[in-house]
Formats: sequence, C-alpha cells, structure tokens
Amino acid sequence: MLDAWLDSHEGVFTLIPPQAAAIAFVRYHLDINSTELVERLIHEKSVFIVPGDHFGMDHFLRISFGLPPDYLRAGLDRIHELIVELQR
Repeated sequence: MLDAWLDSHEGVFTLIPPQAAAIAFVRYHLDINSTELVERLIHEKSVFIVPGDHFGMDHFLRISFGLPPDYLRAGLDRIHELIVELQR
C-alpha cells in the first residue's frame, strides 16, 4: 500500500527501502523542514509520524507501514491533503 501511495506522488517522495522492519524512511522534495512538516501533520491532520531530522536526515519522514490497512490508508490520505496544500 505504501509503495502504491508513493508512486501516486511521483516527484514528491523517494523511498529508501527498509532492510528488515515495517518502517520506511521516505524522502520528500518540498521546501519545509521535516520537524515543521510533522508538526503541521500532527496539529492540522491528526497524523503522527517521526521527522527524519531526529535521525540526522532532514527532508525525510519515518513511516511505519506495519499498521492495519484501513489505519495506514487514512494516515496516508491525510498526509496527501497537506502535501497538496503545500504545493499550492
């Protein structure tokens, strides 16, 4: 599901494939710091993910995809909403 979602946002996200866990680091190509982006996701869209700059990787998001599909889809849809707003 995460792969298909990322494919639908071609040019915005790049996936670093996970080695063994259900957690992916996803690079985004927008002009906003990862902590700022996550703060907006939390406060505006009620989505909690981890900013990459907590791992020394700004412009990355740490996304867990080992969640129930409906839960993951809802979170990805909300992330999409904010991405669309940021691209305006």
